[in-house]
Amino acid sequence: MTALRHRRFAGTALLAFAPLLLAQAPAPDAPKPATSATLAAQRGAAAALPQEDNRDATFARQGFIATRADPLIKAADGRPVWNLAAYDWVAGAAPDTVNPSLWRHIGILRQHGLFQVADGIWQVRGFDISNMTVVRGNTGWILIDPLTGRETAKAAMDLVNEKLGQRPVTAVIYSHSHGDHFGGVRGVVDEADVKSGKVAIIAPAHFMAETVSENIMAGAAMGRRVMYQFGTALQPGAQGQIGSGIGSGVSGAEITLIAPTDTINKTDESRVVDGVPMEFQIVSGSEAPSELNVYIAPTRTFLSSEMTTCSLHNILTPRGAKVRDARIWANFIDEALQTWAAAVTA
Repeated sequence: MTALRHRRFAGTALLAFAPLLLAQAPAPDAPKPATSATLAAQRGAAAALPQEDNRDATFARQGFIATRADPLIKAADGRPVWNLAAYDWVAGAAPDTVNPSLWRHIGILRQHGLFQVADGIWQVRGFDISNMTVVRGNTGWILIDPLTGRETAKAAMDLVNEKLGQRPVTAVIYSHSHGDHFGGVRGVVDEADVKSGKVAIIAPAHFMAETVSENIMAGAAMGRRVMYQFGTALQPGAQGQIGSGIGSGVSGAEITLIAPTDTINKTDESRVVDGVPMEFQIVSGSEAPSELNVYIAPTRTFLSSEMTTCSLHNILTPRGAKVRDARIWANFIDEALQTWAAAVTA
């Protein structure tokens, strides 16, 4: 992984301050061995863990098709922005310096590549902190959440076209207003095709306002805090960075944006996107201030982005994002269960 570097937002300078922030950040202390207190705590944590049945690891590998041959994803100037092999060393028992539960977690999260989810639905995982969902439409690919940056999104799309066959992108859906779920859009579509109507971009209500609020109005402060929340100045290692909870880390790819052409305003709205019927649930105010879930009717597939994850999600983020309302969040999950659970499990 590389540290946070210069990035652009919608073709304009948004995070040009990032190298300066890194230059001002205190140099990390030299790695130290685990103290006796740490060793005792790690052993206690290990003893408290339930017996491993490998169910989660098996689930994480399910549907795997292939991954990228070259683990380094690079920017146009040749600098690496993502390393798929950054956690290949994670194997065996947890080192003394790593909590055993965290070690298990990153061992599962480090899976990367193209995975089939259902008939006509795939995901590219591990190419950034987020995942990109790929749906086969009548004429092209429908993408849900095009990763964090231009270069990683392009690499993900290249893998899709290589393994599944070359097709154009006909639609992009932003699940919510956090940069890791829209920032790679210019790596997968050309804005000219969006303006001409060849590509639709769908987002939840108030998406642009919330994106500006977090990434520009509060961008400088949160840019500094991101370094600490995600450990962007640390190298992956047993005495360095060991994942970010919902993914292995944040890429150094260029963050971009193209404004939506279609807005989902309320739950129960539906669209036929490139021939694929989709139903939407607005869940704004929970994990993000502007957010939606997607139900793909033909395959009975429910996609909830970060509303439901296999880790304990932040309620109050260290970087300073808007506080999540846990009660509303839980209610939205209940609403989704009541609406689609019977159809999904039928």
